[in-house]
Amino acid sequence: MAEPSDRDRLVPFARLGRAHGLRGELRLIAFNPDSELLGKLEHVVLERGAERRPARVLALRGTDQGLIIRLEGIDDRDEAQRWTHAQVLVSADRFRPIDEDDTWYVYELEGLTAIDADGEPVGTVVTVENYGASDVLVVRTRRGADQLVPFAEPWVGDVDRQARTIRVDLNWLED
Repeated sequence: MAEPSDRDRLVPFARLGRAHGLRGELRLIAFNPDSELLGKLEHVVLERGAERRPARVLALRGTDQGLIIRLEGIDDRDEAQRWTHAQVLVSADRFRPIDEDDTWYVYELEGLTAIDADGEPVGTVVTVENYGASDVLVVRTRRGADQLVPFAEPWVGDVDRQARTIRVDLNWLED
């Protein structure tokens, strides 16, 4: 199966907090509150469980309580409460390309084939977590178990965007 293009790929950008006021506004918890994309949001996709809904951004403003968003079709408090905790997804093509060889967006790493030092597949990157100290790759091994791999040398080596591979050392877990 072919990888989806960035135009087709939806990326988690934020989540909706509780309803704000009576006219359908919601708190917006951005995963990167410094993102330049915040001021440019026009269209998003809301995802709650298996349900997805496209929405046009009508307004986004800051308050002393954080960001408040108003979305087309969410016009009252009841509808806003229905979407509380939903993920806010944006098209990956909205993100500025990164030209640096050692910097990636999380969505670029998810789905990469994890390979060992010999280039043999050992699993797939499911996601990237951060537990405070540093980023950690979650690699689903060929046996179906999830392994946490520190996203640092010597555990992670080359990332090849074109080949969609990332070199990892899972042997450190056995030492």
